[in-house]
Amino acid sequence: MRFSLIGIPSLILGGAIIVAIGVMLFDAPQRIARETAAGLNLGDLVLSHALRAIALDPQPGRALTQLQQELAQLRHITVDFNADEPADPAGHGAIDANPVGNWPATEGTLRTGRADKAPAWFEALFAPPHIIRTYRLETITPEDSIKGTFRMATRPGDEIAEVWRDLVFLTSLLALLSCAIIGLIALSTSRVTRLFRQLGEGLDRLGRGQFEGLAESPVEELARISARFNRLAATLERSEADKHLLIDRLISIQESERKELARELHDEFGAALFGIRAAASCIIEATQILPPSRDDREKRSIADIIEHASAISGLADAIQRQNRHILERIRPAVLHRMGLPEALRQLVEDWRGRQKQIACTLFIDESLESNAQAFGEDLRLTLYRLVQECLTNIARHSSAHKVSITLTTAEAATATTDTSPFLILRIVDDGVGLPSPVRFGYGFLGMTERVRKFGGALVIENSAPRGTAIEARIPLPASCLPPYALEPALSELPAKI
Repeated sequence: MRFSLIGIPSLILGGAIIVAIGVMLFDAPQRIARETAAGLNLGDLVLSHALRAIALDPQPGRALTQLQQELAQLRHITVDFNADEPADPAGHGAIDANPVGNWPATEGTLRTGRADKAPAWFEALFAPPHIIRTYRLETITPEDSIKGTFRMATRPGDEIAEVWRDLVFLTSLLALLSCAIIGLIALSTSRVTRLFRQLGEGLDRLGRGQFEGLAESPVEELARISARFNRLAATLERSEADKHLLIDRLISIQESERKELARELHDEFGAALFGIRAAASCIIEATQILPPSRDDREKRSIADIIEHASAISGLADAIQRQNRHILERIRPAVLHRMGLPEALRQLVEDWRGRQKQIACTLFIDESLESNAQAFGEDLRLTLYRLVQECLTNIARHSSAHKVSITLTTAEAATATTDTSPFLILRIVDDGVGLPSPVRFGYGFLGMTERVRKFGGALVIENSAPRGTAIEARIPLPASCLPPYALEPALSELPAKI
């Protein structure tokens, strides 16, 4: 756009300057030839009449001197006089042979008589053919007899210098006008492109979830664009706020439902399974206290009863184990009993048992081991769900061989220059990486919203040389970190302190 508004007019103006110079240079030879011919004709007319007058003048020497002075004022010609014999000692023949310059004026040495003459290359380029005319003078006065020859030659140098001055003036004027026009166009273009640049930056902010409006433009058309953009930003901000509110509410309801479901599975379902196991045990015990029977049919019936009761008890145990596994997924009890670090270790250990082909490592910063309980129940659950969701996606989609999970603080990881403490959860695998184009599902959306709820950010990107890296950055209050995690001087103390 800038090239269209500035570059194209600049090219047009530059072309116009070149055309104007070309037209002027094209007309220069004809102009120089016309002016030179006019000067030559004028000199011919003046000299012809003057020679007749001098021939009849009683004092031809004085008239000849005056004629030479007058001829020296004519443009475009050079005139000199060569006497046939020396001048009269009385002074009548003391005539300047060439008031204008040395004769002859040859090709390539044309003179203008001015200090601001054209360059030699320009004169040589536009000089017309050199013309020389001779005029014979013989006076008839016996007291002062003068005989000689006038030679008149063309002198186009002054006209060439005038063409050169006009060319320089025209070029300078057009260049100044072009610069002024381009400057005004550039000024107007900057005002237009500034809004488009602000509009682009505003669209980038909208993409990042920042809904700042644009400044009002003094240009009416651009002001309407700014106003519409600001209305769009305000609408998107309200929609985004409503979406976050709904998602937060959905996550809250989901966790409440999980909590209620976990309670029912633990209290109701667990009690029912315990009753089934107890009933099966009672059946087995009842069959064992029956009097011995010699009837084979009764023995087989009792054995079948014991076998079925044992199978019922075994099924109840299997359902109970699955029930505990479901309880750990929807409401991990270890997270509340033993804290976040131990819950993550158990989660990783269980995942390793199911995914034996993938090596998984877990690192938790020492400063967080004893302070994880200060994070709050919601934050601990969010971190646990992030790791749980990532491990599930890795097992399903990544085809990875190694997984690394790191939980640390921002100061220890040097992940930010912000002085406030940050909690960093980073999960990296060496799998196939993110597809192109990337389309995140509900799992990633849920993780993003969980992190956003605490004022953090979730970054999902391809890692080098291959695989996927997921990093959650969550700001923490200073009360959640030990003193040596915040004080640079104390952070260098030995680990045992």
